[in-house]
Amino acid sequence: LYYPDQSLFLRSIGQQFLLPDAHEVLVVVSCQDAGSNEIQEVFSVILRGPRDHFLPQRTYRFEKEGLEPFDMFIVPVGHDREGIYYEAYFNRHRSGPP
Repeated sequence: LYYPDQSLFLRSIGQQFLLPDAHEVLVVVSCQDAGSNEIQEVFSVILRGPRDHFLPQRTYRFEKEGLEPFDMFIVPVGHDREGIYYEAYFNRHRSGPP
């Protein structure tokens, strides 16, 4: 399994990820560190989707050209004229998944 890290999302700000099961595309808006240290990687990712297609909180398959597909749990956190915003939160050991 592929486990994306904070550096992937930092490099992907402004870029699109396809969610094939939801027939949707989300754009990475931001990626913020939330207290990482030498042992733990802790960060959040904000993504934006279209205003006219709400995605309920759940795990979705994410795909992007040049990357292995991965699953990520997202939660809707707000909306504005630009679209609906979703957040994914990561808290894990730097050596990989527990």
